[in-house]
Amino acid sequence: MSKLVKDQILNQRYRLIKFLGEGGMAIVWLAKDIRLDTQVALKFLNKDMQKHTSCHRALKREWEIASNLTHPNIVRVYEFYEDAVCPFYAMQFIDGTTISILCKDDPSNSLRPFGLIADALDYAHSREIIHGDIKANNILLDKNGCPFLVDFGVASTFSETILTTEQDENYKEKYSSKDIHSLGKVIYEVIHGSPPALDTNLNIPFSDALEPEMKNMLEEMLKSGKNLGLTAIDVKKRLAEIGYLSGNAKVNKFNNDDVIEIKPVSVRESKTDLENFGENEQEKNVISSRVFYACLGFALILCVLVIFVLPRAVKSDKAIKETVDYKEISTKDIKTENINLVLEARLIADVALGELVSELDILQDKGIQKWGGRAYQDIKNNYAKGDAFYLEGNYENAYAQYTVALVELNKLSKQTNEILQFNLDAGKKALESNNFNDAIKFLDITISISPDNTLYTDYYQRALSLEEMMDLMNQGIELENNMDLNSAREIYKTALKLDSNYGPVISLLDNLEKKITRNDFETRMSEGFIALTNNDLQSAKALFTAAKDINPESDEPIDAIIQLQEQEKDISISSLETISKEQESLEQWELAIDTYQKLLKIDSDLQFAKVGLIRSKLRQQMHAQIQSYIDDYDILNDPLIMQRATNLLMKSTKIEGGLRLKEQISELNRLLKRANTPVRITLLSDNLTRVRVFKVSELEIFNVKQITLRPGNYIVVGIREGYRDIRVEFRVAPEIRISPITIICEEKI
Repeated sequence: MSKLVKDQILNQRYRLIKFLGEGGMAIVWLAKDIRLDTQVALKFLNKDMQKHTSCHRALKREWEIASNLTHPNIVRVYEFYEDAVCPFYAMQFIDGTTISILCKDDPSNSLRPFGLIADALDYAHSREIIHGDIKANNILLDKNGCPFLVDFGVASTFSETILTTEQDENYKEKYSSKDIHSLGKVIYEVIHGSPPALDTNLNIPFSDALEPEMKNMLEEMLKSGKNLGLTAIDVKKRLAEIGYLSGNAKVNKFNNDDVIEIKPVSVRESKTDLENFGENEQEKNVISSRVFYACLGFALILCVLVIFVLPRAVKSDKAIKETVDYKEISTKDIKTENINLVLEARLIADVALGELVSELDILQDKGIQKWGGRAYQDIKNNYAKGDAFYLEGNYENAYAQYTVALVELNKLSKQTNEILQFNLDAGKKALESNNFNDAIKFLDITISISPDNTLYTDYYQRALSLEEMMDLMNQGIELENNMDLNSAREIYKTALKLDSNYGPVISLLDNLEKKITRNDFETRMSEGFIALTNNDLQSAKALFTAAKDINPESDEPIDAIIQLQEQEKDISISSLETISKEQESLEQWELAIDTYQKLLKIDSDLQFAKVGLIRSKLRQQMHAQIQSYIDDYDILNDPLIMQRATNLLMKSTKIEGGLRLKEQISELNRLLKRANTPVRITLLSDNLTRVRVFKVSELEIFNVKQITLRPGNYIVVGIREGYRDIRVEFRVAPEIRISPITIICEEKI
């Protein structure tokens, strides 16, 4: 290939516009794609590298790696052109500058593009590609502040790395961490205005105004070995958590040197060239009046075509002008009298080319290169053949090729809606079957055809996140299988943040919630029954109640609570029965009566409690009667009472009683014997006073009289006419020595 110069035509397609820059291995030119009427960047090997075939292979390898990456923030590459001397390839032209323009800008603006670049890196790493040369010059911003990752010249794949080095289980993270480290340097440079100066102790100086979270992240990215577990997507998330959401930066600092401007070519200029072409030929040859009027007629036809044909068919006349400009029409062998036929053929070819370029622009905006397939390749081939004929001056054949390409292009245009629906259906089906590669492929075509449809965009975003979604889903399933249900729930929730409409994860989370609820329910029930077995009734009741709160529809907690109540009842009955027996054995009949009444309140059908209550009442009554005789033993002097007490004593001796009853029987027996033991007493009087012992006898008058009385309290009264009566009370008991009792009425009335 000869030396590259401005306006040079390469491969009959690219016209060089401006030299953009040079690196260690390659140079880059801005060029115009004449076929597609777009600006592209062309990357060539520099003069020194052209001599080495290994450099040729490296350039093609760079193109192969980059061509496998389709991401909105990675510069796209197009065709590769083999050349024995200087191969090159075409790529997307970014009309902007490097990210260095944001240095020391407000971080709320300057750090926004890094989330998109981190996402682009994550996309490359997910396809096992390491960029290997992340730096400020390889991150470009277009006029809208949208960032693009460029230059995969030293990129490599994980598989290539495996072949050359010994690997451990973290080799992917290890090698992708090199990109993370370099990205950290660029972030630091944009914040502070210069790259980090790392000393031997890896101490990194930071601005005092920098957030602690940002410092921590940059330290992880910049310190060797520390960022092994930090991935590109982690960087994106950390930036968002700190407050720097992903997005375009505001760029208003571009100067004229930063942005390349291309002056459009108008139809007027193209028409002027055609007129100049005719005038030059007339100057070279003497034109007859016949030819003059023929040309005049042709001019009228030209006006009609321009007014009625071109506005309808030509979206832009740039391609026509550029095509006309880059090579003068060779008319050396054309006779003067045929010039009008040449001009007419050229104009017809130009009109066909205009229609073709216009329709091609429309379909390229709809991504025809992604879905056009073989038909699109045939269209491009016919387009190229038409250009070749045009450059040779063979306008009739050029027109024929353009027409064939246009007819096929119109066929594809009519199939756009059908192709859209097919790819939409295929993409949705791939989403449902978790085939993320096909989903991305089909839905990428869908949004290329209809980029403004938010529903299609949502489907595409779901496809882009499907791989990560499936990874999270599998993690959740594994955790669920290992019964780490709470962790699995958090993983599923994280997955749904990526795609809230992903049915499988929604179903998994719903089933997991039911499983967790059931597990919690069964745990509470099991713990409740364990507590019930251990007679920890309070805990059992609380656990069964909690289980009922978890699942109000279940009858199990109700049945368990009924069982608990029955067990609680049995325990209470058993406990009270034991107490009642102990109270009976201690002859605590009043307490036993109270206990039996409690038992019958719990269960009125308890036969042992009924019998026990009757028994206790009878025994309590007996004890009370015996005790009343003992407490007031003097009443035993009454024969009737003594008989009753004797009958009670006989009855009580027939009962098998305890110590208390035996003591009562012994005491009553003693008192009865005492009551039946007579005591002799002496009464003294004056033989004038009549003496009477109440309830015993009338003794009349005497001086000394001895009588026998049973133990008890007695009253003796003395009466004498003319004298006040006398009354003497005394007590008779075997254990009491009684002095003679004097009954004499001495006080006269």
